[in-house]
Amino acid sequence: MNLSVSSLFFELAVIFLPGFLWMKIHTKYGAKKQRSQFDLILNAFLFGVVSYIILMLIYRLIGLPLNILALDQDGKKLLDSAILPEILWATLIALFCGIVFVYAENRKFLTRVFQKIGLTKRFGDEDVWDFVFNSNSVGVEWVYFRDFSERVVYCGYVRLFSESGQLRELLLQNVIVYDFDGNELYRRPMLYLAREQANIHIEFPDAERTSNDQGE
Repeated sequence: MNLSVSSLFFELAVIFLPGFLWMKIHTKYGAKKQRSQFDLILNAFLFGVVSYIILMLIYRLIGLPLNILALDQDGKKLLDSAILPEILWATLIALFCGIVFVYAENRKFLTRVFQKIGLTKRFGDEDVWDFVFNSNSVGVEWVYFRDFSERVVYCGYVRLFSESGQLRELLLQNVIVYDFDGNELYRRPMLYLAREQANIHIEFPDAERTSNDQGE
C-alpha cells in the first residue's frame, strides 16, 4: 500500500468510525466515572471490532463476503469502493448497539444478574445519587429537599438532575416551599436547586407507599 502518513491516518479513522461512535455514545450517556485516554482508545477499538464481527456474522448468514477482511492483500486500498458500504453498515450497527448497550448499562441488567446469584452487592460505578434518580421507581419522583441553613423544605417532582460531581443540581416541578414549622411559604411551577454534595438532605415520602403497594 502506497499511502502517506496523513492519508493512512485518515483512512484508518474512517474504518474505526463505528468504534469511535459507539465509544462516544457510551461515554456521554452510559459511563459514570472519568475514563483515561487509554481506556477511551481501548473501548473505541473493542467496540469497533465487535461492530465488524456482528457485520461479518450477518454477511455470512446472507452468503456475502466481507471485503474489509481482505485488506492485507497486495494492492488493496483501505477505502476501496467495496469496503465503504461495509463501513457504513458497521457504523449503523455501532449506533444501534451503543444505544442498546447504554440502555442495559443504565438499567443495570448485568449487575442485577450478578446480585441475584450473590456475586456482588455493588450497583455499579456511579454513586447513590445517580443510582436513585436513574431508577424506575415512582417513589423517587416526589421529594422533600430539606435546606437546614435556610430552614425551608422544597417539595416537588424531580424533572432533571445533574451528573455526579461536587455540585448537585435538581430541577423541581410543581414546587411547594414550607418552613420547618410546616407553614406554606410560596409555590412555584419550576425551581432550580444547586448545593454542594456534602450539604444535601433529600426525603422520599412516596417511597413507603410505593413499597406497600408493591407488597400487596
